[in-house]
Amino acid sequence: MIAQTQFTPERLAQELRDALADPETLKMRGDAARAVAVLDAAERLADLVEQVARK
Repeated sequence: MIAQTQFTPERLAQELRDALADPETLKMRGDAARAVAVLDAAERLADLVEQVARK
């Protein structure tokens, strides 16, 4: 997690370089993200938008 005040293009580039240099950590992060993912999030959001729009 990068604090908003520290989020710069340079910092993002460094984070990406670090991640790509360590494939095992990158895989672990991907696995963790998939474990908490909401696979139908876009559909849920679209349904909610439609419900609100009907009111």
